Amino acid sequence: MSLVPQEYWETIKSLKKTIVCLVSGGTESTALAYECYKQGLDNVILLFCDTGLEFPQVYEILNKISADTGYKLEIVEAADYIKRWNWTVAQILIRSYEKYLSSDIQTDLPCRYNLKLNPMKRFSAKNYPDAIFISGIAPYESRQRRMFLTKIRKQNTFFHSKWKLTYSYPLRDCFSPKVIPKYLRDNNLDVQSSFCVLCPINFFKTIGDFSTRDSLDELLNDSGQNTLIDYLSNFSDRYKLADYLTDSDLNKLATLLTKTLV
Repeated sequence: MSLVPQEYWETIKSLKKTIVCLVSGGTESTALAYECYKQGLDNVILLFCDTGLEFPQVYEILNKISADTGYKLEIVEAADYIKRWNWTVAQILIRSYEKYLSSDIQTDLPCRYNLKLNPMKRFSAKNYPDAIFISGIAPYESRQRRMFLTKIRKQNTFFHSKWKLTYSYPLRDCFSPKVIPKYLRDNNLDVQSSFCVLCPINFFKTIGDFSTRDSLDELLNDSGQNTLIDYLSNFSDRYKLADYLTDSDLNKLATLLTKTLV
């Protein structure tokens, strides 16, 4: 089962350029990395941006992809770029929570741009300016992505240039969210959606509706913690986030969430 039209692969092969497959350890990018391999592409590099807030299983799936395909895995350390801009991961994360809680647009968050896209863009422009980049965004993920991919489709192309780099979107016509999970099951790949451990989107999906005090109490009771700061501190300890989040950062985040959600 191919996820994308053969036309796309024929075009990619005809360009005879280095292919950089942007991987996150999530479902769409993992499926595309394996599709590159099935299509016989051997000039592929896997590129991953490490925010320092990744779940452990992300590294496991990335290493598995590299081992199975033989593709080199390159890792961009987001923290190296953030330091140059005199920011901290915590500052970006707290700004992202503030925007998530105050906006209807919940995919265009500061953390996504500053911890993922911007470091990746700068690394790519320096190291792979002439490559073709494979992006795993799909129409069903958000209204913004659907509109963008519709525009690409109307132009009768899978390609788009931005930041002086050439990106391709093989999932342009993949409208059903059921296709990728089926592909992964059919290929015996156990992969979950990729989120950072404190991603605002995943945080609220996991915890549920915070609109009542009962739901917050339920969260704390289920986790065995007495306060939200205890919950976040436990989270930080569990995923070894001390290099990115200080006790002061955790208190700021807990205060923001408590004011907004209780």
